[in-house]
Amino acid sequence: MTKTLIGLDYTGTACIKITKGSFDPATTSDAEISKFYYSSKWAADCKVNGIRTGASGTTPRGYYPSASSWTWWSSGNGDGGYQDIYKKSYFPGLLYDLPLFDRKRVNANGFYTHMQILEMYFGSNDRTQVWKLGDGGTYLMGWVAANATYSFSGYFGATIKPTESSIWLSGTDKLIVWQLPGDETAIQNGSPQATVSGQPQIIIGSTDLRVSKPGFDVNTASGSQLAFSSSQIPAKVIAAADILVPNGTSYFDCGMPLPVDTIIECHFYASGQPIYFPCHPNRGPFGATFRANGNTVEFANPNGACRARLMVFAEAPASTTSGANNVLRQFDQNGQQVVQFLRPGAGASPGFGDIVIDSRWPALQIVKEGYLPITTGGQVNTINYNASGMFTFIKWCTVHGSGTVEGGSLAINTTKFVRPPRLGQYRTYNDSWSSPVFTGDSSYVQYSDTGATFYTFRGNPLYVAYYNQSGGGVRTETVNDVSPIIGLRYYVFGVALP
Repeated sequence: MTKTLIGLDYTGTACIKITKGSFDPATTSDAEISKFYYSSKWAADCKVNGIRTGASGTTPRGYYPSASSWTWWSSGNGDGGYQDIYKKSYFPGLLYDLPLFDRKRVNANGFYTHMQILEMYFGSNDRTQVWKLGDGGTYLMGWVAANATYSFSGYFGATIKPTESSIWLSGTDKLIVWQLPGDETAIQNGSPQATVSGQPQIIIGSTDLRVSKPGFDVNTASGSQLAFSSSQIPAKVIAAADILVPNGTSYFDCGMPLPVDTIIECHFYASGQPIYFPCHPNRGPFGATFRANGNTVEFANPNGACRARLMVFAEAPASTTSGANNVLRQFDQNGQQVVQFLRPGAGASPGFGDIVIDSRWPALQIVKEGYLPITTGGQVNTINYNASGMFTFIKWCTVHGSGTVEGGSLAINTTKFVRPPRLGQYRTYNDSWSSPVFTGDSSYVQYSDTGATFYTFRGNPLYVAYYNQSGGGVRTETVNDVSPIIGLRYYVFGVALP
């Protein structure tokens, strides 16, 4: 059961609110965040700007853009792979030069594989093992500053320098760009503004759907001044659960068809143990691959049983429809009245890409966010918050300084970049999982509904290789991080539990 308000609340502010259970949206305090599925008064709100899947073999490649107008540039690398570069302007309305983003590895069968831990070796005589997440590889640099240069060699030779910030994507990687900063930049219009008496905040019509945040006139508001519009859709969650993922194949039923570009988040952890992300620091192999399959999330777990904090978003831009459906729609489902705000021009059976707000699906809230400067050494940073009554999960980007990263035929040079967290460990054959040496680019978190502790390891090598020399003895090679972590921008997200 939910209740929806379109009008004035207890502060005299014109707004749209959805509360759960029997809580009155007109009188419930804004501070009681666990009672709200949605509020247009949230200043620091959360939206997905864009979703993009990397190149496929059927898409024409080898495109040379003009120097001034391109937003997406692609080239074949000569071995059947492709390298795509997207500029900031490829994503309409993106506010931040270095945004929060996810880069998820997806295989040919549509399974998310970025949570897997893989073993890597550095030569037949090498006595060192390095374990990394499935997105491992130093060449996966991230979202780079506007002055970055991309230099290709080998089969395809070229150097390009975008005029704005950009990101490289390859294969079938899935890129999810959030309308939030990934570095120390403040959230635009993220501080609450005073309500202006008599100021219009809501437009609901057959051709226009816009709601502004308090303090901004809906007739002139734009960008982050809007709580939502037909093109700025809050991040909504259709399923959030803590589930057992047994060994083998298993399914979690979401109760409705999931488009292939649906965002699925999974944080795997050991039963009875603390929650870690991006993975358990001292266990491996660990976790499962997963994908959208009909109404379900399908898991393929080759390892031991574990638990997963699962979150499925109603975010699938490719699922939009066409028609003349009402912008404000109400219907009954299993005895529950559902209120939907739809994109003008949506069809009679709207897809995820049409649904702006749905009273069944809580919108993602930011419980806490911030920036941590990172210095050399094993650092431990603890933050506290109150997420009682919320289903929480954490996302962050690590911030890096200048450097040149080589990855096969591609070299990237930049003064600054951000990327999602990675976790790597190196050890000799005799080392155990209980005594890893974390690579210098690693970061992970242990979190609960009351706090989180972040761990970083700036200054550690990426790996130390030990080679048996033909003349006897052992030669060592230490490889350091060319662009060490200098900061960590985190977000504690929460979803109001039913």
